[in-house]
Amino acid sequence: MSSRTWIKLYCDNWISGSLREEKLEVRGIWASLLALAGSGLYGDTGEIMIQNGVGLTDSQFQKVLHLSRKQWLHAKKRLLDSGRITVDGQNAIRIINWQKYQSEYNRTKKYRTKSTPESTPEREIEIDKERESENPQMNIQDGIDTIFKKVREYMGYPEKPDPIADPKSESSHILNMLERGFTADTIYDTWQQKVRIKGSYVSMRFISEDIASLSPNIDTDRWPKP
Repeated sequence: MSSRTWIKLYCDNWISGSLREEKLEVRGIWASLLALAGSGLYGDTGEIMIQNGVGLTDSQFQKVLHLSRKQWLHAKKRLLDSGRITVDGQNAIRIINWQKYQSEYNRTKKYRTKSTPESTPEREIEIDKERESENPQMNIQDGIDTIFKKVREYMGYPEKPDPIADPKSESSHILNMLERGFTADTIYDTWQQKVRIKGSYVSMRFISEDIASLSPNIDTDRWPKP
């Protein structure tokens, strides 16, 4: 059985998604199950089993994760009820949507087999560039993530409330700009200039409407007034 060296953890879902509503203990156990499902110890394709169709017992999960019975059973029920895992009659656990969210590892594996056993920062950069050239959609998602990160930092998050009240809507406007050929840096710089003028957060909807006609010398009369 093969083993992964990493799994993906989606920042926005972790920080702002429904998982945020769970107690820290449940969130930690969820991350541990993701690691187990890809580690090669009990599976590497989103399933946690000791053999085909047979999972660990609850007592074994307790020992592996260093939990009390109460902690494990509570987290297991919460993750089952929230649709993150399935559990069959033999206690085999399967991560819902594993292929959808964790398939990136398989797509990058061929690049990593080209590298020397000891990875270097330079080689990691080369791998990222190769991945991006083959997957434009990943470039777009990276662009959205980069803009969100910079916007939150600029607005003082997490010391201040999250300025992005509707990530889905803001993502759609950023996506529109990226698909029109604007870079993440251009979008963020335009947004930042507009925020400086207005003095408060500005929706990406206004940036999307105005960005094509903006010049380095911004006319402050063009901006919607607060």
